[in-house]
Amino acid sequence: MCRFRGVVAAIVVAGCGTTAAAQPSVLTLGEAVRIALARSDRVADARQQVHEADVALRRARAAFQPRLTPSIFSAFAQTAPSNQSYEVSFSELFSTGTSITGRASALGQRNQLGRFFLTDTTLDVSQPLLRGLGEQVVRRDVLDAEAIRLDAEDSEAAVRSGLVVDIATSYYQAVVMRRQVEVATAAVVRARALADAAQARLNVGRVSQLDVLRARQLLVHAEGQAADAEATAEDAEDELRALMGVGDEYVFAVAADIGPTLDVPSVEEATAAVPSRPELRVAQRAADRAVRAVTTARNRALPNITAHVALTRQGTTDTVGRAFGLDAFRAAAFLGASFPLDRSETSLAIASAELTATRLQRVLERRHQSLVREARRAVRQYASAARQLQAADTMVDITERERQVATLRYERGLSDNLEMISAEQLLLAARAQHLAARAEVAVAALRARLASGLLSPDQLP
Repeated sequence: MCRFRGVVAAIVVAGCGTTAAAQPSVLTLGEAVRIALARSDRVADARQQVHEADVALRRARAAFQPRLTPSIFSAFAQTAPSNQSYEVSFSELFSTGTSITGRASALGQRNQLGRFFLTDTTLDVSQPLLRGLGEQVVRRDVLDAEAIRLDAEDSEAAVRSGLVVDIATSYYQAVVMRRQVEVATAAVVRARALADAAQARLNVGRVSQLDVLRARQLLVHAEGQAADAEATAEDAEDELRALMGVGDEYVFAVAADIGPTLDVPSVEEATAAVPSRPELRVAQRAADRAVRAVTTARNRALPNITAHVALTRQGTTDTVGRAFGLDAFRAAAFLGASFPLDRSETSLAIASAELTATRLQRVLERRHQSLVREARRAVRQYASAARQLQAADTMVDITERERQVATLRYERGLSDNLEMISAEQLLLAARAQHLAARAEVAVAALRARLASGLLSPDQLP
């Protein structure tokens, strides 16, 4: 009775010490994911690639913006030099290939009669008829830049999803190891009580010295497992901090349990959802860009025939204001054509673009097949993990009953403590396997949804 009271007092003292110490806040898996997505370098690097692609897209679109350029060279005085000049140029390119360019200039001159200005105003509208005709050709740089920006967004989404799975894996590992610490600590308490009971029985001659040594051996083994579990739990928490992007000063406690498992799609549902994978969309856009490259290469092999309509105005005036008038324009229409006789370079460019397009199409098909196999394998791995969890549940029940029987036989003097110690060790191993199996099921569910393209950080508890 005194021995039992001593054990209870030790547990109470330990509990009071734990209560007195500052308890760290409980970090849920959803909070860990949100912190990681906000602070992780992997996400920051992927987001920077999106910004860089956005800058490249704005630069490509700037080619279709109107450009107005004024130029002035003048002293603004009556004694200005004779070569003072005023000029305004304008240009704009449209997605049809139509180009509008304009230039209005006034050049100051001086002779014996006084000062005057030579004016030259030209507005030219050009339209390619073969080479350079078509939106796919004219806006190819913009279309490619748009695709690259979408690729960057999909790459960021893939990085975020992969980080979610990594965080969940590390978090569940920390939960398992903390539970292992609890189990190992409880095992130490039970082993110490067993050692005390064996010593008490030895004192009254009910057991042999061998029983006491076995009990002490179990206590030493339990204390070693508890120390190892504590070190492994701290390592798991450090790994979780690194993935979250926080330092050692961030103190937290993981949840006491694994938590609910996400729903896992069937093999058919996972296969049907594969096209939503960002990696497949990136491969699809790469194949589309290669097709546009083929179109552009074939277009560049066509004759360069361009139609022009121009309005010109030339003359002399005595003031700058009259130099930029809207009268006395003359219209002119003409056609320009050129066609290189040596077509080897363009032919090689077409052949190279076609080969690249064919290769990227094969890459796309292989990528799709690979992702489909990955999704199926992930669903099957989840099913296997679920079966292992059921087996672990059964083993915990069996070993729990074995320990109860062994304890009862030992207390009634029907066996020595070797049977009870073996049962205790089997129960600890079964509980450890059960915790690991629950964590594996939770991670396998996340991996199955990731492989199917159905994983969202908002779904995490």
